[in-house]
Amino acid sequence: MKAIGAVIAVACAASAGAQVHFPPADGSWPTVDPVDLGWCPEAVDSLVAFADAQDSKALIVLHQGRIAVEHYAPDFGPDSVWYWASAGKSVLSTLVGLAEAEGLLGLDDAMSAHLGTGWTSLDSASEWSISVEHALSMTTGLDDGVEQPDCTDPECLVGLVDPGTRWAYHNGPYTLLHEVLASAVGMGVNPWLWTRLFQPIGAAGAYSTVPSSPYNRVLFSTARDMARFGLLVSAGGDWDGEQVIPAAYVSDMLQPHQPLNSCYGWLWWLNSGGSHMLPQLQWTFDGPLVEGAPADLVMALGKNDQKLHIHPSLDLVVVRMGNPTSTSTLAPSAFDALLWERIAALPCPQSVEALDVSQPWPNPVRAGSPVHGLAPGPWTWFGWDGRAVQSGTVAPDVPGVYVLRSDGVAHRFVVN
Repeated sequence: MKAIGAVIAVACAASAGAQVHFPPADGSWPTVDPVDLGWCPEAVDSLVAFADAQDSKALIVLHQGRIAVEHYAPDFGPDSVWYWASAGKSVLSTLVGLAEAEGLLGLDDAMSAHLGTGWTSLDSASEWSISVEHALSMTTGLDDGVEQPDCTDPECLVGLVDPGTRWAYHNGPYTLLHEVLASAVGMGVNPWLWTRLFQPIGAAGAYSTVPSSPYNRVLFSTARDMARFGLLVSAGGDWDGEQVIPAAYVSDMLQPHQPLNSCYGWLWWLNSGGSHMLPQLQWTFDGPLVEGAPADLVMALGKNDQKLHIHPSLDLVVVRMGNPTSTSTLAPSAFDALLWERIAALPCPQSVEALDVSQPWPNPVRAGSPVHGLAPGPWTWFGWDGRAVQSGTVAPDVPGVYVLRSDGVAHRFVVN
């Protein structure tokens, strides 16, 4: 876990010198022309066309806080409200962190300390062994294979294994975190959300129940509000000089705190693990969640491909809201990789008259590892912003998208 935290810290440090533009609360938002970022117009058009083809309602790409791409379906717009689905879990994680910062609850608190006894079908001792952190990390040990895994009634919350020994994506215990939080802070979750998180960043939104799933608490907001939240997390919890979320908690929630699923933090999906697990499955898959994407990519992911992708090392926040895509699942899906492919294709090699048709390898390449199959140099690595990073054929130490150039020949590399 320390190594993963170091990757995130290095990535954030790489972006620390960049100016972040925080949008004011009056609804205005600074923009930047994608061409000025070195992005190819045809690649931007391809990204937008892809979003349309996947029945998206909204697509937003922020670079250093400025809107570089903002596109809506004809019946949608900046003020239109949509559901986050399970991407709203990541917001609740930050709300728990804010309560911890004020000394109102501890992550090692028993859920029973706030819910009372009898909230599960377990005996009292077993029930008291389930902590807030177990719920944040999806390791309560409760059976997610019950007939209604969203159900929060005691008869639906059945013990399967000891807490902390099994990772399973289980909505029931997550939903009860709302009750834990409300009990700890002495107010409803929505007032806490507004006063402690959304109001300071100029956002709006609320959790609500929906007829199709009466147990769940679903967050609703505009796409721009989702982008504001993503920018806040990308900035380490800082909003224009105000530390809205403690920086230490932001770092902690974006790391795995269990050895079972290295791509899951505290209700956040991570790309830093060497393996990953998925909802409704007890299999472990090799490789990161989004193959080829930077290791510091963190994600809030919801059903029907509600997506918040945060790329600290690239200074990017990407939002997608919309109807189910051709790849939709509960949270992670093939759409994440398809979206990344189009984001990675945005930068144009600058001042390059010809691209070499031969392909050096490997690509993606691990940070600090050599690239093979190149013609004699000298070779120079250029970052996302077009600035020279280093010389040679060894990949930079910071994950990201780079262009390796020499005398009119250029290759785009993903470094992870």
